[in-house]
Amino acid sequence: MFFNFIFRTARTSFVRLAIAALFQLLVGFVGLAQTLPPPPPPPPPPGSTSLTVSIASLAFTYQTGNSAAPPQTFSASVSTGIVSYTAASSSPTWLQVSPTSGSLSTSATTFTVSVTPSGLTANTYNGVITLSATGATGSPKTINVTLTVTNPPQLPSFSVRA
Repeated sequence: MFFNFIFRTARTSFVRLAIAALFQLLVGFVGLAQTLPPPPPPPPPPGSTSLTVSIASLAFTYQTGNSAAPPQTFSASVSTGIVSYTAASSSPTWLQVSPTSGSLSTSATTFTVSVTPSGLTANTYNGVITLSATGATGSPKTINVTLTVTNPPQLPSFSVRA
């Protein structure tokens, strides 16, 4: 009704055209606003969610000359909301974790831990995976990782005398 009044009172076709264009523009914005996805939920206030991990430690065994030990996994989640995280290993030479960043929610996220023992001598190596969740209580969490490298067993030697 308002636009009908303006069209009748407008004296020139230019004004009518400008009003019609403005009306179409407004209708377009209203239609666009209805098709946009809702914004993501805001992160929970600091301290209102807590970080949990499924394990406290992992152990790998490797015998020199053999294939590397298979990867192992652990999971992590938060009690409420969605928070961003980073995961890092203390030893970049032999200990790896993936993924290294992303978002944690109440659904468990699985992390894969692998070791690359090539070049290591027989010994026990200790490392730590650190998982930090922004604003979560109990963060960061650490997972202790032990890698035991052994030499292959020595076979007894026999000598035959004739």
